[in-house]
Amino acid sequence: MPQLPPGQDVLRVVGRTARQIEDMLAAAYKKAELYTSPTFLVKVQSSDVQLTQHIVLVSGNVAMKKNVPWRRGMTLLEAIVGAGDVTEWGSRYVQVTRGGKTVTYDYFSTKDRAIPIQPNDRVFVPQRGMFETRPSKLLP
Repeated sequence: MPQLPPGQDVLRVVGRTARQIEDMLAAAYKKAELYTSPTFLVKVQSSDVQLTQHIVLVSGNVAMKKNVPWRRGMTLLEAIVGAGDVTEWGSRYVQVTRGGKTVTYDYFSTKDRAIPIQPNDRVFVPQRGMFETRPSKLLP
C-alpha cells in the first residue's frame, strides 16, 4: 500500500466531508507525482456522538411539520420558528414530549418560550380551542 508523499503524512480532515478528503488525497498524490489520476473512496465511520445529527420533531399547527436540526442551547421558541412558527389555527398551549412524559407550555409566555429543548424532543402545537384567545403582547 503506498504511503503519502513526504511532508504530507498528516492531512487535516476534521470537519471535512468524505468527498473533500478524497480530493485532498488525490491532490497530494498528484503533487508528489506518484500517480497521474488517483482515485480514492473515503468512508467515514465513527461512534462519536458529536457526529450524529440530533433532531427535534415539530408537528401540529405549524407552518411546516418537520424535523428541526437540534443545536446546543436550543429553546422552545427556536424549535417552533425552525418549523415556520405557529399557524393562525395553532394553540398557544404547546406540548413538549421528552422520554414519554408530556408537559404543556404557554407559547405566549417569555419564560416558557425560553425553556431548553433536548435532542429527540417532540414539540406538538394542537389546534386552538373555540374560545381560546391570544394575548396582544407576550406575557412574563
